[in-house]
Amino acid sequence: QDGLCFFPVSNVTGEGIENVRSNLEEAVQHLNYVNQNVPLKWLYFLHLLQKDPLVKRIYLNEAYVLGRKAGIKGNDEVLECLNMFHNLGLIIFLNNTENLR
Repeated sequence: QDGLCFFPVSNVTGEGIENVRSNLEEAVQHLNYVNQNVPLKWLYFLHLLQKDPLVKRIYLNEAYVLGRKAGIKGNDEVLECLNMFHNLGLIIFLNNTENLR
């Protein structure tokens, strides 16, 4: 907007915040995952993953247990959740080698 490559925002008055918000909403509304329906059990699973701020990492088998606790029955669905959360930047999911599992 106005040929600027940044969005000026006043940290005193808050002027410009609505401009940032509306531009962000406009920029992401066409992305597939923004309007994707997500089962509540997946959101509960994410909550369980992030519940304890002191826990920085867990093993895959622990994620499977949390998934079952959230109502997710199969390990494939847990992997699907973890991959989606990773792609959204909500978690870091590393599963490329046996050592990372």
